[in-house]
Amino acid sequence: MAKYKCCNCPLYDKCSIAHFEVYGGVLAYSSDIDSYNECNIYIACWDSKNITECIKSLLEQHEPLL
Repeated sequence: MAKYKCCNCPLYDKCSIAHFEVYGGVLAYSSDIDSYNECNIYIACWDSKNITECIKSLLEQHEPLL
C-alpha cells in the first residue's frame, strides 16, 4: 500500500517535468516509501545544479524510480 504522496516532495515539479519529457506521461502519485529522503531520485539529484536534467539522466538510464 502506498505510504508517501510524491506530490509532497520538494522536487516534485522538476521530477514531473523530467518524467513527462522522458516518458511522455506524468509522475506516479504515490510510493511505498515513507519519505522523499528514501527516494533514489531525490538522493541523487537534490543538490544538482540542474535538477531536471539530473532526473532525466537517471530516467534515461532506467534507474529505479524509488
